[in-house]
Amino acid sequence: MENPAISPTHRLMNAVAALHSIGSEISMQQDLPSLLTIIIQSALELLDVDGHGAVYLANPEQTRLTISAAIGISEEYIGTELLVGEGLAGTAFASRESLTVQRYGTWQGRSPRFSGLDIHAIVSIPLRWRDHVIGTLNLASAREDYEFSEDSICLAELFASQAAIAISNWRLAQAERKARQSTEALLQASLSLSSSLSLQEVLEQILKEVDRVLPYRTAIVATLESGLPEITALAGFDDPEGAHEALSRIHYRENPVFQKIVREQHPVIVSDVREMPGWESQPATEYIRGWMGVPLVARDQTIGVLMLDSDQIGAYTEDQSATARAFAASAAIAIENAHLYQAVEQQAENLELLVAERTGEVARQQEEMNLILESAGEGIIFVDPSGVLEYANPAWYTITGLTEKEAIG
Repeated sequence: MENPAISPTHRLMNAVAALHSIGSEISMQQDLPSLLTIIIQSALELLDVDGHGAVYLANPEQTRLTISAAIGISEEYIGTELLVGEGLAGTAFASRESLTVQRYGTWQGRSPRFSGLDIHAIVSIPLRWRDHVIGTLNLASAREDYEFSEDSICLAELFASQAAIAISNWRLAQAERKARQSTEALLQASLSLSSSLSLQEVLEQILKEVDRVLPYRTAIVATLESGLPEITALAGFDDPEGAHEALSRIHYRENPVFQKIVREQHPVIVSDVREMPGWESQPATEYIRGWMGVPLVARDQTIGVLMLDSDQIGAYTEDQSATARAFAASAAIAIENAHLYQAVEQQAENLELLVAERTGEVARQQEEMNLILESAGEGIIFVDPSGVLEYANPAWYTITGLTEKEAIG
């Protein structure tokens, strides 16, 4: 039980001071594990609990809770998952209300995952932020004489509110940092993509630069020439030639997901390709689980698809989809510029060949004319507008008896 020597008023004053001090200390933590650990430590000290605690955090879908940090005997359970509604934490999360069990060893609702956990009294407090519950804070004691009073639970709930704010603020700061980094990476990627006008270099650069903003194990660019998909660049494969050959056997044109990307011009995320109807697996791509396809759109036309592969289920999120679209816009512009440069270069080459052909034709005609003049039996001369002789053929010199020096000089 709590220390009876401390009066309720004194305990309240200590609690207010502790909450203020704890709030300041929590706000200074830079990484999530340190933040969660200090939250548990502070809560245990605040409630005078002898050393066991854990923070559960919910997944984005609010279907599972994971022990993200723990102190005491709970440490060995870090990473353990519970379904919402399962066990003490899952029940408190689902009900959005604190749940206390004074005799945990005999409680019928505990999860089998914790059957070996030697604790006595335990409380699970929802971590509320605005209108959301983001997880729970669990505190426990192995002492048989310890019980959580209404005052201590009330104090724990006040503390949990500050803890939830601190966790949410950390997440917001992380999201802001990632957004800033993503923007900077997108800008850098766009600049890099615009540095080359060679189509193949641009395609290879796309796969190099996308790694700045989106993680992947392997990646592919399939361009659409005359509406037919063609693998034109790939990255991350141990055997690029073998992978290209294997990937070229995939019928992208008949694949409903690929065609949806081309038709609707929106990214498509597949959490697990093994559950996707029509997915064509190859030995070179058996590791793929998470997948995202992003359309490359220029002048309202889909000119290709960027495909990112991961060996993790659920590797890509909607936030990453938005980043992918922004990157793909720059990539499509770079491809179009490379196409235009290639067309201009081809046109210049064709023009150069045409000029060379015309120049050669003129030279041949001139040569034929000279041959006719030189071999003619009649005398032929050319004079300028003032009557000065410019040319005379051999026959003319023979007929007149003049030399070239006498006639022209």
